[in-house]
Amino acid sequence: MFLCLFERIGSIKYDNGIFQKVYGDGNIIVTASGSSKQHINGTKQMTKPEYAIYPWEKKYDWCSKVSHTYDDHPFIIFSIKSKKFKFNGYFIRCGCCYNGCCCDDDYNNYCFDCCLYSWSLQISEDNETWQTVHSIEKDDSMRICNEKQYHFDKEYTASYVRLIQDNACPGYPPCIAINKFDLFGSVVGANNEPEEEFVSFHDDDEDVSIIGHISKNAKL
Repeated sequence: MFLCLFERIGSIKYDNGIFQKVYGDGNIIVTASGSSKQHINGTKQMTKPEYAIYPWEKKYDWCSKVSHTYDDHPFIIFSIKSKKFKFNGYFIRCGCCYNGCCCDDDYNNYCFDCCLYSWSLQISEDNETWQTVHSIEKDDSMRICNEKQYHFDKEYTASYVRLIQDNACPGYPPCIAINKFDLFGSVVGANNEPEEEFVSFHDDDEDVSIIGHISKNAKL
């Protein structure tokens, strides 16, 4: 079932999100294990990993590739050019925030409301060796636009941050859909020196196409 009321989006408010603050600089790099399609503006389009960090409210998501083997573990990786993240928590909102086909698997011609279920947040300095700083197991509620925030008892500094699905929802293939993700903290220089304060992104009437080449006014 894909039903979710759009009014639920944005029930958790925060003002210390890193992507919320630095998105406008255009220096954020987002990569992923793969992507699948979703219906956007009335047509089926390939989603982009950067959709997960857009700082305005929206109904379209990033959908990972729908895997066909449980050996696969979909992931998304965040980094900032010549800088590091310094964070002590994160916010995540699952995708599939509307009534209809969510993540489209062209191979089998199926649609899935991809959920998180079991996942880990990891950090790295070389994008190869990963350290897990937070993990959740078997949270069946993290699907269909549900959102949560997590706060740590310490700060972590890293060049790369990865969210990876450890186990898929029972009865579903490995896949994740993220409507919005942000880290709580700040950006520091490559030598861990504090950066100047950034001005938060302000939602206005102008189309924004800094990353991802899609207007904030895109609708389903």
